Amino acid sequence: MMSCSVHEPASRYPDDASSFYRLPVLRHKDPFDRLIIWQAIKNDMALATRDKEISDYLKYGLKIIW
Repeated sequence: MMSCSVHEPASRYPDDASSFYRLPVLRHKDPFDRLIIWQAIKNDMALATRDKEISDYLKYGLKIIW
């Protein structure tokens, strides 16, 4: 059985890394953070953060814990 860990690198999901450009650029312009946001949205995961700018992506399906 394969499981997903919070510590797995982005390369674990090559499709995510090659498609995150589809995520609209809002206030948050950091590409690494946007990749994490995209992975969370695409893989139906929740992201633990206090970053207020990341919450702009809630309307695109992002789930935030904190």
